Amino acid sequence: MQTSLDVEAGGSPIMLSADVTEWSTDDVCRWMVEKGFQEYTELLCDRHRLNGVALLSLTEEDLREPPISMHVLGDLKRLVDAITQLRHDTFTFRPNIPDGRSSSGDSSPTRSDSPRDISKTLETLSVKINMTDAAEKAHFPSEKWKTFVALVYFCGMMMLNPIFINIIHERVPDKSVEPPLPDVFFDYFDRVVWAFSVCEIAGMINSALLLIVWFLHKHKWIVLRRYCLIVGTLYLLRCITMYVTTLPVPGMHFRCSPKIHGNLSAMFDRAMTMMFGLGLSITGSHHLCGDYLFSGHTVILTITYLFIREYSPRGWFILHWCTWLVSCIGIFCILLAHDHYTIDVVVAYFITTRLFWIYHTLANHEALKKPSPAHHLSRTWWFPMFRVAEGNVGGVLPREYAWPLPWPKRFHDTRFHYMGVCKQV
Repeated sequence: MQTSLDVEAGGSPIMLSADVTEWSTDDVCRWMVEKGFQEYTELLCDRHRLNGVALLSLTEEDLREPPISMHVLGDLKRLVDAITQLRHDTFTFRPNIPDGRSSSGDSSPTRSDSPRDISKTLETLSVKINMTDAAEKAHFPSEKWKTFVALVYFCGMMMLNPIFINIIHERVPDKSVEPPLPDVFFDYFDRVVWAFSVCEIAGMINSALLLIVWFLHKHKWIVLRRYCLIVGTLYLLRCITMYVTTLPVPGMHFRCSPKIHGNLSAMFDRAMTMMFGLGLSITGSHHLCGDYLFSGHTVILTITYLFIREYSPRGWFILHWCTWLVSCIGIFCILLAHDHYTIDVVVAYFITTRLFWIYHTLANHEALKKPSPAHHLSRTWWFPMFRVAEGNVGGVLPREYAWPLPWPKRFHDTRFHYMGVCKQV
């Protein structure tokens, strides 16, 4: 039966089901329009797909915090009042309540104004709020094509990096003419020959641990997209800083490859060798000089720790502390090997952490994804790229994990949602 549920705008009532718990997303949208909240229908109805049950359970905290994040206080208070009134009307005048009471019977009406009371009433009515896979995908869509584009961007920057190093190598002054610059760290610590190998092993350990976390993360395509965009941007910035300021070698121990004086074929071969060897000295692929400001090894050691810390379960303190310690040891060994100036490491750490934190702050708050005159971070050159990548991601990425392969079936049927428990699905 359709009845008017006291939803009027301009004196014109619309007809909605008296049972709000049976409202669809479209019904919620109509109710919000009639109540004057049409500017939030896209956020609550289209993006978050609220039905009647979800609408009744909304609290002021839900509306204020991510992923909804309503920032206009007046609208927030009016919407909370409207939901409270709707909640009151629903459970006061609801007919045929299963426990035998009715709105017109002798029993006192059921009234639930607090979220806790609402939960109990909904349990009595056998109404359950189920977060289905479809709803989760609506909040955090994989959008693999965006990840593919980000991966192309990442690979392009990885290829550009050795090309720039080849160009810079030709400009590095001979150490007999331009000796190493003074560095405070070098004054206090003598060079340790094997230290740079330890640094690269530390980077590989953290990279392997990040790969495992990524492999098990339910929203791995979003995580991979973010990694590619952030690291790709960092290496683009590194190409610029290396090119504009060429520093002399940090130590007299450097044995730089001979200069080839514009031989493009030889430069291309060197670049490909370096790229396929991952730019590591222990693979024998890096004998070029000049790639100092800023340190690419510090970038990898720092960014792998930050991603592991962000996307692994919060309670895995041992993993977090171990990866932090590995990163610190690796960065210290860079300096101990005298393969980078201290300024190279400091700048790399500063740029890496700030870009990671700024990106994730923007991604975790819906309001910050839209440019505005007061939103100064929206003026960064990479913000349009960020909006395309994160436009449909609904807030903070949940720490959910699942076995991605169809075998073994025992693992495939288990999904972990880190709230201190694991559950079978």
